[in-house]
Amino acid sequence: MKRTTMRRWFIISLALVSLPLLLYGVFSGAQYVVSSNPVVATKVIELFPQNELPYFARATAYSKLGDLDKAIADYARVIELSPKNQFAYIARGLAFSRKEDYDSGIADFTKAIELGSKDSSTYTYRGAAYCFKKNYERGIADFTKAIELGSKDPKTYSGRGTAYYYSKKDYGRAIDDLTKAIELDSQNAAFYFFRGLAYLGSKDIDSGIVDFSKAIELAPQNAADAYHARASGYVQKGNNLDAITDLTKAIEIKPDRFHYYNARGDIYGKSGDFTSALADFQKCLQLNPQAGSAYFNMAQVYELTGDMENALTYYKIANQLDISDNVRVKIDARLDGDWNSYKEWI
Repeated sequence: MKRTTMRRWFIISLALVSLPLLLYGVFSGAQYVVSSNPVVATKVIELFPQNELPYFARATAYSKLGDLDKAIADYARVIELSPKNQFAYIARGLAFSRKEDYDSGIADFTKAIELGSKDSSTYTYRGAAYCFKKNYERGIADFTKAIELGSKDPKTYSGRGTAYYYSKKDYGRAIDDLTKAIELDSQNAAFYFFRGLAYLGSKDIDSGIVDFSKAIELAPQNAADAYHARASGYVQKGNNLDAITDLTKAIEIKPDRFHYYNARGDIYGKSGDFTSALADFQKCLQLNPQAGSAYFNMAQVYELTGDMENALTYYKIANQLDISDNVRVKIDARLDGDWNSYKEWI
């Protein structure tokens, strides 16, 4: 379907749906907004059961209300009545994606493209769905295609930038794309947050801290991850006090995030405040009993405070769980009876 034809279809659909909706509103004495009230569209469907347009209107209403199953069912009816309707496939793909059914979403976006969609948004939507499935290569390809088609959507650039960050650790390209996204939308906290992560990855700690600070400024009530990330930057600069302050703030916002406690406890441990460290590791394990690094860190606390029996117990537990390679050497040494190597906090 050519873009002019698509635009004409959309305008006609609005006209055809709006007229009976307007008439129904007049007769009922009510004022309806189609985008938020599926009741009106249902009345139109009763009048025109073989017309796909009121089904599309009702599906859109359900989607905006968050009733995605009903929206998907209505979009399916639109497709049944109009099998080459690109809009219906795109809209249903979005509904599937909101339900985290990314395979179905990708299938619908792909079908819309096969039917001739040249809308850059279709590629952006499919690229995002691929990235949610951690198929970053295909996500990057779709975001790139959207940009080639002229996309000015900042989320296209931010999507490709975060994909570069997660898949390739290509921090330079990630920074470039996220910078473009910020140029297009300077008030989106997430763009600064992800660019900050890319700066940290590229060892530009100061720029990362600046970006995390901007993310916090723009969205202070949703800034837990930004505080956590900024704390990481402060640690790398040796500023443990500010790091602890940031992690405490992150915990205030999201007290159920176990890794915040583990991170703060790690700083306390490195600083020699073993009482505070132990309390944080215990809280971490209360929230996530499978946090191997917290068991390891508790073992370090017990070792450094002279309680070798408890230290060995917790090293053994950590050894059975998912643990990073850089600490496993210390565990192996302790289990082999070597208490002289790796005496410093890791």
